[in-house]
Amino acid sequence: MVIWLTGLSASGKTTIGTFVFKLLREREQNTIFVDGDDIRKIFNWDKEEQYFSEEGRRQVSESISDVCLWLDKQGMNVVCCTISLYDHLHQRNRKTFSSYFEVFLDTPFQQLCERDKNNLYAKKPPYVSKKVVGIELPFNKPKSPDLILKNKDGVDPEKLARLIIDKAGF
Repeated sequence: MVIWLTGLSASGKTTIGTFVFKLLREREQNTIFVDGDDIRKIFNWDKEEQYFSEEGRRQVSESISDVCLWLDKQGMNVVCCTISLYDHLHQRNRKTFSSYFEVFLDTPFQQLCERDKNNLYAKKPPYVSKKVVGIELPFNKPKSPDLILKNKDGVDPEKLARLIIDKAGF
């Protein structure tokens, strides 16, 4: 099973995904956490501008999906947190993973700006000239996620994580 959390930068993917991972790992030891930002760092895709273009982001997203597929084929449950807002990729995930549960974190823009520790939306240091999805690059909401969560101030991320685990069938 791959639980795919998607949404814009600062929408809460990693925060909620970490709770999903920890709670699910208590029940299912064969669970692993894959974070898009970590994958970018491992392959140094966070240092080169080309990987922040629309085409570069598509390639990175497909590579993250490939890593998840590799883990899925080994019988691992995968909690993946990534922007990856590409319909063709979501469709491919549904066809190739043994089981797939897609969660879209729909977060108000004001909240994104307030949570933005990298200043992507404000474009001040430590912002590094990256093309930001929802600003310079188009934002395409997922067409058919299994679950849409409104992640706004005051919502308990652990409560959202428990809801995801329940809705995913664990």
